[in-house]
Amino acid sequence: SQTRGGWLAIGLCLPLLFWLIWRWVSRRRAVLGVAVLGVLLVPLGWRMAPQLEQRLDWAIHEVTSYESTGDANTSVGQRLDHWQLAWAMGRDRPLLGWGEAGYVTEKARRVAAGQASPVILGFGHAHNEVLDLFVKRGALGVAGLGALYLVPLALFWPRRRRLPGVLSSPQYDDEICIRLMGVTLVVTHMGFGLTQVFFAHYNGVMVYLALVIFLFAALHPLRPAPAAEPP
Repeated sequence: SQTRGGWLAIGLCLPLLFWLIWRWVSRRRAVLGVAVLGVLLVPLGWRMAPQLEQRLDWAIHEVTSYESTGDANTSVGQRLDHWQLAWAMGRDRPLLGWGEAGYVTEKARRVAAGQASPVILGFGHAHNEVLDLFVKRGALGVAGLGALYLVPLALFWPRRRRLPGVLSSPQYDDEICIRLMGVTLVVTHMGFGLTQVFFAHYNGVMVYLALVIFLFAALHPLRPAPAAEPP
């Protein structure tokens, strides 16, 4: 899609997946996966090179323009302005934040005072999951977001005591696959949240929670039922 959130998610996921596959599946498969991915990406990158180069040039220009003139009337510029204002507001109320209504009111006041560009008034969030919760819910909100990420990540993370004893069994292959899917799900959403408030949208919340539930539920049938004790 060429969206910035997608590229950031890929950048976070691929090195982690390579290490997990190397560690828990097969070093040969990890190397083979990288090779196959390279074969697919080279022609794709060649075909999309002009568009990718153009988007990179835009991003660099928008960053330098914001740094030199404070221009927030660009995709990158308004995000940088949002982040700067959210961080400043969050530090004033670090524990509980401003709340939804308080955020809108205080943001408008600071924009009127010249502390941020008027362009950010058209958005209801700070375009960063952590900063948006920090300014609206304070450190407690950030801690809640951390739990929303880290608890599923810990549950899916492969560990020796969680995996079947026979590493070559189909049961092991199924379980490690589901666990890697769960890790990917959480890490990609962390990537999406760097430039977008994914959980500000009901469809974002439902997609994340539904997939976490489905994947975790899929692990349960893989565990053999305990043998019944003889009468």
